[in-house]
Amino acid sequence: MLSLKVNEDSRTIKDEFIDVTLNELSAAYKFISGLDSETKRYLLTKSDSDLENSKLFEFKIKWIALFSDLTINELRLIPQVESAYSNLSVDWLYNHCEKFMHQPESYIELKEFKHKGTQYNLIEPLKTISGASLLFGNANYRQFMIGSQLTAMVHDQKNERGIESLKRLFALLYSDGDDSSEDVVKRSENFGEVNALYGWAAYFFF
Repeated sequence: MLSLKVNEDSRTIKDEFIDVTLNELSAAYKFISGLDSETKRYLLTKSDSDLENSKLFEFKIKWIALFSDLTINELRLIPQVESAYSNLSVDWLYNHCEKFMHQPESYIELKEFKHKGTQYNLIEPLKTISGASLLFGNANYRQFMIGSQLTAMVHDQKNERGIESLKRLFALLYSDGDDSSEDVVKRSENFGEVNALYGWAAYFFF
């Protein structure tokens, strides 16, 4: 997370996946899903077609606002590009949070973690060797559910439903010892508040 000075006021912008929760990513993907088709196509395909500068500027300041404590009105007063008078620009801010539109470029091998005082551990036994061997406790239920969530994530990529599938996958792989279907649902809701670096570890496990 970066600390900034904007008009003598202290502001912050999130620039790493460990700074952002899964719920925040879900809200950001929902925002993308609601964009007009021209903007969405430009952002998701990185095509060479030009997008009206004012439309791109509006997207950038709204995206920055999702990951910072800067308001949209404050962002409108910041130059779009760096100038001789200021190193701070909308483009500079956007470049620090644009990464949240994509999966992390690197991941951690997460065996356990704590959230709100509760310890969660990777379920045992669980292993994968080039996708050839998968062993789960409660094999039929877990294997079906994990396969379902992975399929859903691929189908719903760049959509808030993809993050919901990630949360459920996360809740299936990491347990506090209570593994009824109701416990898994409750855990997936709680995991929305876990940082996205941990959450993506569940997907990269495969």
